[in-house]
Amino acid sequence: MKERGITDGLTMNQLAERNAEHVATIAALEARYAALAAENAGLKAAIDSTIGWQQSTDPVNVESVRMLVDIETPETDAFLAEVRAQGADELAELYFTLAAHEANRYIADSWRESARFAKDYAVQIRKGAAQ
Repeated sequence: MKERGITDGLTMNQLAERNAEHVATIAALEARYAALAAENAGLKAAIDSTIGWQQSTDPVNVESVRMLVDIETPETDAFLAEVRAQGADELAELYFTLAAHEANRYIADSWRESARFAKDYAVQIRKGAAQ
């Protein structure tokens, strides 16, 4: 007896609609997590500002405020690192594209070298976030 797959009984149009729904759901979740990460980054910046203010006004309370900075947000940190890494990846792709369309071999080599640096930087960002 043959096992049934998840596509059994669905037309190509129905599969395409289901896929579009999944893509929309994923996009909405990514937007939500991006907003959360941005909020967390703002909170961290606010805490840093508060510490600066506390240090200039009342050194006795600095330690209580400093404890807030020790809050770890590994998911936010990883998300923001991935955003930075994706930016470096996009820059690398731009450089590779520029190299492909450059007639001057030396300039094209320079674009390719810049692209490799950007790719390496993206890898370093991801490694740093994983630690």
